[in-house]
Amino acid sequence: MSNNSEYCQTLIDSLEAYTTIRKLNVYSSILITFVGLIGNSLGVFVFVQKKYRTHSSSIYLLLLCFVDALFLLVHLFEDTVRTMIDIYHNDNSFIVDEICKSSFLLNENSSTNNSFTSWKFILLKSLNLIDNSQFWCITSNFLRYMLRFLSAFIIVTLTLQRTLVVRFSFRNK
Repeated sequence: MSNNSEYCQTLIDSLEAYTTIRKLNVYSSILITFVGLIGNSLGVFVFVQKKYRTHSSSIYLLLLCFVDALFLLVHLFEDTVRTMIDIYHNDNSFIVDEICKSSFLLNENSSTNNSFTSWKFILLKSLNLIDNSQFWCITSNFLRYMLRFLSAFIIVTLTLQRTLVVRFSFRNK
């Protein structure tokens, strides 16, 4: 019986560690999104100034700021909100209960999040447009891949343009 209780305790601890890691993932995604949006906003502010509008590389970098900001927003609404709902709404204690068949261990050691009130869940569910509509599900999937490839394409185009400017700089004069 002791071996079973040790196994159940290990299982409970691993589920708690898994939940903690997922929470850190959500918080770091939110932090990266907001820092990225601030940085891209500053980039847009710089590249729309009259002094920089005449440079062709500024146009590429301005477009890159827009594309990256859109990608961050799509990621925030697609993955981060969905993970938050999964963490705070779904309880993994049924896994432990099925394996251990001991509600005593489950009730004693499980830490359920009772502070997550229903209005927060309703807010998250309303923000989760992707799971609520097939149109938004298809659109977000398309946007995620399109913006990712567009960002890489802009960087390649900028690099090619800068290479040509440096390589053939003396022919223009």
